[in-house]
Amino acid sequence: MNAETHTMASSLDICRPRANEPLPATSLTFFAMPKAFCGHVGCIQRNAIESWTRLQPRPQVLLFGDDDGVAETAGELGLQHTAAVGRNEYGTPLMDDMFRIAHQLATSRTLVYINSDIILLEDFSQAIARLDAAIPGPFLLIGRRTDVDVFDPLDFCCFDWPQRLSATVSRIGTLAPRVCKDYFVFRKPLFAEIPPFAIGRAAFDNWLVFHARQQGIPVIDGTRVIRAIHQNHDHRHVSGGRGHAYLKGEEAKRNCELAGGMRLIKGSTTTWVLTPRRLRRRLIPSDLLQFGFDMPRFLLLVGELFGWRDEFQDPR
Repeated sequence: MNAETHTMASSLDICRPRANEPLPATSLTFFAMPKAFCGHVGCIQRNAIESWTRLQPRPQVLLFGDDDGVAETAGELGLQHTAAVGRNEYGTPLMDDMFRIAHQLATSRTLVYINSDIILLEDFSQAIARLDAAIPGPFLLIGRRTDVDVFDPLDFCCFDWPQRLSATVSRIGTLAPRVCKDYFVFRKPLFAEIPPFAIGRAAFDNWLVFHARQQGIPVIDGTRVIRAIHQNHDHRHVSGGRGHAYLKGEEAKRNCELAGGMRLIKGSTTTWVLTPRRLRRRLIPSDLLQFGFDMPRFLLLVGELFGWRDEFQDPR
């Protein structure tokens, strides 16, 4: 770590918002590649993407891909759409092409790569504003999601929809294991060039975190201040199901090779924590110990991947 980075890192540990001091507005560019907008998946994707557009200030949102309904949804919501993205021999889109184009099209220096089933609320914008005020250089923000069953479109015309949704999530939501990473917030030029990972397959998310850590970039856990709401769904879009996508399939194995391995522990643990009061270094110095505290949730996930536990089923 050089002197400049050390000085910045030392100052982060005492950074906290002053009482009654408004946070600065921040500009964000979201990018995502939705699945086809049909059935239940189409409903929850529309919920998620529209929630991003309602953040303040309104972010730039880039949608990628040519699956059914993607272009139409982008048009209805006033979003930018790029249909052509490189694909592998299985027809799966490649992430390096999407990340490269997103860097070119982004109008802000802070980018958010996010899965299209994640609903965000204003606590997300507030967290990024705090980081923008605290960190002059590069960073990577990740966080755990909260899983909840959602079957119907959100009524965004209702002024208190965030409060109603938050109450439902507090009542029935389940915090996912830390290996489930659904959003990545970072500054240019980080990740302008990445390996040609197949989207939605194993290891790419772990590689993003591992790579940032290898570069000495602060990797921040935002779970305590950001409620990322994951709408549960099945995995019918992947031949062979979730286990095939993440463990058994050829694309999963290729992604692991590109990542240099699963990078499961260093690719799922952080070096900093954003709390309601401040940004501080994590209290548990050991990656293995930090990962170990989450072992019960991780084992439940493994059970789903190997078919020992049932995955989500739409009761309708």
